[in-house]
Amino acid sequence: MLKGYKELSGDNYNEQEIVDRIMSNVDIDKIWCLNYTEFAITTIDKHKILTRERLEVAFKIFDRNSNDKISPSELKDTLSGNEGIPKEK
Repeated sequence: MLKGYKELSGDNYNEQEIVDRIMSNVDIDKIWCLNYTEFAITTIDKHKILTRERLEVAFKIFDRNSNDKISPSELKDTLSGNEGIPKEK
């Protein structure tokens, strides 16, 4: 990445600072290496995936009683499949 920035910017920028800032934002586990998940999170187009329609569908899955709120019990039931996760979890 550093080499690519140097080729693109010449001597106009502090490439190391730019790369350090990018890595600190995307390297979730802080091992200075991107794994597949970190790469995917960084490169997906969130505007295409997180459309209003998709978010509304996801919300409705959790809002089981359709009161426009997600209660802790609805969250628990949806995530656990009603399989009895302890309340504190």
